[in-house]
Amino acid sequence: MAFYKHTDKRNGDGLAITDWNNLSSALAGSSGLTLAAANPADVVGIGTSAPDATLGVRLDVAGLIKSRGLRFDAGVDAHVDLDGALYRHGGQCYLTVDDHLYVRRSGGGPGAAGGRFHFNTTEGRLGVGGAPPLAALTIAGGGKSSGPDANMHITSECILFGGSNNGKQIDSAQISAGKHDSGQSLCIVGMGATTDARKVKIWAEGGLTINGPVTATRFTGDGSGLTNLPVTLSNLGQAGGKFHFNTAEGRLGVGGVSPSAPLTIAGVGKVREPDANMHITSDCILFGGANAGKQVDSAQISAGRHDEGQSLCIVGMGATYDTRQVKIWAEGGLLIAGKLKNHAGAALIQHRTFHGVGSRSGGKDTGVLVSDWAACIAGFDAGHGDLLEDGGGADLLKCYLTESGGRWKIVCNVRTHGETAWTVHVLFISKQLCF
Repeated sequence: MAFYKHTDKRNGDGLAITDWNNLSSALAGSSGLTLAAANPADVVGIGTSAPDATLGVRLDVAGLIKSRGLRFDAGVDAHVDLDGALYRHGGQCYLTVDDHLYVRRSGGGPGAAGGRFHFNTTEGRLGVGGAPPLAALTIAGGGKSSGPDANMHITSECILFGGSNNGKQIDSAQISAGKHDSGQSLCIVGMGATTDARKVKIWAEGGLTINGPVTATRFTGDGSGLTNLPVTLSNLGQAGGKFHFNTAEGRLGVGGVSPSAPLTIAGVGKVREPDANMHITSDCILFGGANAGKQVDSAQISAGRHDEGQSLCIVGMGATYDTRQVKIWAEGGLLIAGKLKNHAGAALIQHRTFHGVGSRSGGKDTGVLVSDWAACIAGFDAGHGDLLEDGGGADLLKCYLTESGGRWKIVCNVRTHGETAWTVHVLFISKQLCF
């Protein structure tokens, strides 16, 4: 191959070579250099004396003389397999590298340094923002993360959606790593024009599983699908399940009942054999805590469980029946509207009148047990009689209570000439009160 140096541009500003074997055929071209090789084996080299393609170009980049800046081959298969190929085939343009491709800013130096885009063509990965790609797409750096417009904006920690989110609330349709809770959680912000209108909708007809507790500031719906979840809810909208939250009036119905008070409970359950927990049914409260393991009905309040539904029953706390206790602290006083009665239904304080108590008959048996009742003489009437002035030293008058056969007995006498019939008033106080 011969070399030709052209110095006369003749009538044009370019050069046209149409016959490699006759360089005198060079003509004035309209612009630049026009090469028309008649022989397919003819090649042209720029920056190299041994081109291995129709046009071989070697560029020195930052002194790296082996850098191949541009490569064209005659065959499609050949230039697809070569490093640094730029070509057009079948109407498509291709850039081929066999390892890594960097798009960098000016003055950043060769290789990865200064690269803003890093294409790992071996593994099909892209690094954006100067990060080496460790996944299919790796993104580094900050940028726009609020104030949505028509475009999607992605930084290293945030995705801000665009499209129909354009112009919505400043943080609308945003997913971030801790942007709204000081870096503690993955934060998902719903889409909406205002803060109060933001929404997130999830289509999961096959079910939604959440591993962990759910905390909500508002929940609307019947809650019937919430099972096996420790759920904290301040508002649950409607009836329809075992729990009914009346959010309008701040009421809760438990056990499938509509709440008519702040807390309404329906249903039956554990009412005996206390453990560490409190158990509440529709008619009974069984206390837990220190009551755990105590007597079977210990520390229990119920509606008639112990008297065939007649009374509010309060059972004291104790390890056995005999040790159960109820203590009331009421330093300002304790007012009871009604009679105090014992377990048999008798009043705890009783006034009884005994007639015809003989003064010389040895007394009268009241029939009241000393073990259950304290007693005192509240008054008496000795009746009519002739006073014996000289009684031989006998007591003039006596009236008292004494124990006889385990029962209270009234003994009374007055110094008279004959028998008298007394009327005696006795006050009995049940020893359940204070003895």
